[in-house]
Formats: sequence, C-alpha cells, structure tokens
Amino acid sequence: MAKFLGSTTREIDGETWRLVLDFNAICHFEEAVGGNFFERAEDWQTGSGVPRARELRALIHAALQAHHPQATLQEAGRILSQGMEIFEALMASAMTGAEAGPEKKPQAAAP
Repeated sequence: MAKFLGSTTREIDGETWRLVLDFNAICHFEEAVGGNFFERAEDWQTGSGVPRARELRALIHAALQAHHPQATLQEAGRILSQGMEIFEALMASAMTGAEAGPEKKPQAAAP
C-alpha cells in the first residue's frame, strides 16, 4: 500500500499554519461531514464530483488538528479564503507523501 501522508505550510496574516493530511485528519473529516473520504477524493480527482464548501472547510480544519488542535472552523474557512490552492497542494502532497510549499512542487516529507 502506498504511503498517504502529506503536509503544507502557509503564513497568513503573520501566523504560520502547518496542515497535515494523514489518517487522523481523514477520520476527523469523515466524522465532520459523513461519508467516505477516499470515495469523495476520487470523485474530486476524476471530475465526477466537486467538493462542497463545507467539505473543503472540514478538510482544512481536519488537517490543522495535528499542529493546531485549537483551530476553529472559522479559522479553517479564513485560511481557505486566502486561496483555494491550499486544498490542491494538500491533496497533492498526501498522494505523493510530500511537503508542499506555497509556490513549489511537492518534496519528500520529513520523517
């Protein structure tokens, strides 16, 4: 089975946010919105489904939990509002097991 772990870091309004998409984040997402994360992610990738706004916010919130457990849904929404590319970078990083920066391609994730 391929590794499923990715992360990305963003600075927003002078605060640094590190997002991690791993199985803990997936479980958090599924608890928040219901349904199967992997089925939804496949729909998003194949174009047969578009993420709903609450799914995007729930995924960002879930990815914040590893390093920012105090983060609120409102903060997750604010982060998403700064640019939807954070969702794309996070998903790409998880699929390759990498760290994605704001302007760079995914690189191997630190252990």
